[in-house]
Amino acid sequence: MISVYFASEIQNNLCARCLAHGLGLTISIKEASSFVYTESSLFEDTELSIQKKMILFHPLPSYKLSLFITKALRFVLSMGICLMTLIPTASAQAQENATARSTGYVDLGIKTGSFLPYEIEGVTEVLPFWGIKIGHTVSSTLALEYDLDIAHAKGVTYLLGYFSLRHDFVVGQVLPLFFLIGADAHYFKKKDSPDPVSGLVIEHPWKFFGGWHAGVGTETVIYGDIWLRADVRMGFSPGRQLSVALTGIYRF
Repeated sequence: MISVYFASEIQNNLCARCLAHGLGLTISIKEASSFVYTESSLFEDTELSIQKKMILFHPLPSYKLSLFITKALRFVLSMGICLMTLIPTASAQAQENATARSTGYVDLGIKTGSFLPYEIEGVTEVLPFWGIKIGHTVSSTLALEYDLDIAHAKGVTYLLGYFSLRHDFVVGQVLPLFFLIGADAHYFKKKDSPDPVSGLVIEHPWKFFGGWHAGVGTETVIYGDIWLRADVRMGFSPGRQLSVALTGIYRF
């Protein structure tokens, strides 16, 4: 029996490595692969067994991050367009909004938006969601908010509950903005997948994670006690998440 190993030759192949680098890929070579030739005699069959090297190409982490940033920027750009439509046209409108905040209130809202995950196992696609919001003031510029976002699409079910401390402020006496920071609770179930051996569908268990978030947004009066609000929220753990939402609010 003659065994010849090719691992060192492939790893030292400058052309292959340069090609992989030019494509933005890394090479991972599995061990214990060889070329095996067995010959028993002139009158017996010759058995030739070849175990091929497995060269796996993986995108570099920087490529994945750049893809996430690209998608995130698209969402932020879309949100920016929405924000432009919500900017009050005069300082009098901003003053009216600030006055409504300072008197104390309770918010009840329904929202919809998109959830962009990054490095969350089994959750890789952009998910549309809807949700509810409850909030109340604790001072003239601070409020507490409680949210539940629900996504069920592309084989994934995702529940995200969180509470936030919100700080209101006005930029240039024209643009009312707010800043959010708070804690999250993630409860989700990734898409079921077929078993590679039996072909049976594997039902994955639910998973729970805690995390935190920060965000910004703006809001404006639509009519009477009805407000329209736009949020951009960045979550940390599990992985990263970017949420963009529009919320209709009844304020009393």
